Amino acid sequence: MTESPYQMESIEALHRALHETRAYEPWRAMDPGPAATVDERYAALPHTDKAFIRSAFPYGLVPREKDLDQGLLRGDVELVATSGTTEERVINVWNQRWWDFSEQESWKLHAVTARVCTGAHREAILTSARNVGPASDGRELPFQERRLGRLLYLNERSSPLLWTNETLIRIARELDEYRPHVLECNPSYLARFALGAERLGLAVAQPDIILFTYEFPSLLHLRQIKRVFGAPLGSSYGSTEAGYVFMECEHGAHHLNATSCRADFVPLPGAEEGIGSLRVTPFGNEWTALLRFDPGDLVRISTEFACPCGRNGAVVLKALEGRKTALTRTLEGRPVTQAELDGVLAAEEALVTYQLVQEGKGIYVLKAVLPERGRRGAMDRLHDALRELYGRHAVARIDTCSDLEPEASGKFLMAKGPPWTPSAHGGPSA
Repeated sequence: MTESPYQMESIEALHRALHETRAYEPWRAMDPGPAATVDERYAALPHTDKAFIRSAFPYGLVPREKDLDQGLLRGDVELVATSGTTEERVINVWNQRWWDFSEQESWKLHAVTARVCTGAHREAILTSARNVGPASDGRELPFQERRLGRLLYLNERSSPLLWTNETLIRIARELDEYRPHVLECNPSYLARFALGAERLGLAVAQPDIILFTYEFPSLLHLRQIKRVFGAPLGSSYGSTEAGYVFMECEHGAHHLNATSCRADFVPLPGAEEGIGSLRVTPFGNEWTALLRFDPGDLVRISTEFACPCGRNGAVVLKALEGRKTALTRTLEGRPVTQAELDGVLAAEEALVTYQLVQEGKGIYVLKAVLPERGRRGAMDRLHDALRELYGRHAVARIDTCSDLEPEASGKFLMAKGPPWTPSAHGGPSA
């Protein structure tokens, strides 16, 4: 039987990692070999996490044929650190050429990006400066210092809590003057801008498409954004380590960027069918081999859904369900994903934003940003909603606050559950 290009790329990536890198040498004994199908071979292996990458740095994941020291001297690659806590932070061997290919392939998976993204198109980015772009909390950077080629970074601050009314006015003005085809953003950052623009009565220019990345897009964010922006919305899902993995199409399904990577689905024990995590294997990165990398997110897979867009090969997701670290549990131990929680809380129209922390079994604290008017009624409704979700004997406390700080990574985490461990949640560790 002839293998598909996707399966052939999967076999090549498997062989390259197992036989050309030092870090994956111990995994060879677990590979059932060519007598098994490629899917069976991948399923037999553990997964790669960020701790594994740190332990292999800098040479363990580089194929033996490549001289990393010379590559760094020539500028073929560089070392790039991700943001976040010590547990989340990783230094990667950054291959810009591979990254650009992965991004360009992802553009083909949405009708608008396939039309407007040429590689020379204008793109504006609204995210934390801790993630990408020029950074300055001490002074406002002028336009030219925030424009890099076709990219315009709208924010140089580490947190949107540092924005002033003048910052909001500047962002609106630059959107109008630059007229980006694509606005890429943290959904929480764009929602904050939308709320500010609405409050100040600012006219906002519309891009061809808005792409969410870096964070889970809350229904609250979407509601706030849609009051100001009428452009099509989509999610681009990936990671620094794995590249661009999924793109949401014009019909709301998330399609695998199958020319750039492989994705294997691992069900979440105790959750309803179709919810689980991903193991991503990038293709074609000549400087780094990764097998079954766990990006740390939960998804809802589609097994029988035929998307009207016609892009139904490899893997299709119905939804992104949020970070594993945002997974909470009911009194009975049933897992509650960030998406399920968000659907319950976003039903409260008065809620501006929130963070739910599970402090122990059956103990939940909701930090809620609510307007003063009608606050007591909103708090009562949120309390009832939490007990309905987690169990009628759950201890639910609502703490109101004027705002919420982002995490060390610059991103906003809207739910925090008990620590994720393989023994508690399933799946081998690398």
